Amino acid sequence: MNSTQWATLTEFVKYLGRIGECKVEETPKGWFITSIDRDSETVFKEKQKNKRMKMEMSEEEKKEREIQKQIEKAEQLMPLNPDAEKEKKQKLLL
Repeated sequence: MNSTQWATLTEFVKYLGRIGECKVEETPKGWFITSIDRDSETVFKEKQKNKRMKMEMSEEEKKEREIQKQIEKAEQLMPLNPDAEKEKKQKLLL
């Protein structure tokens, strides 16, 4: 690479990966680079997508917590051992 600061194309590819212009992977066949789209519209869409995913996750967590509370409440109301409940009733009758 004449008249550049990089002696080889490999060094240039590594540089692009370091500054975040491209995603760089070394494979057995050689270097594989993928351009990273920094367009403002693309960035906005990505942020919206991430925000939507976070909201869905928080809603799922809320539902799971609510279900867990309902399970705990049901366990408290239900006797764990039906035989023990019968014995208590018999003792009360005597």
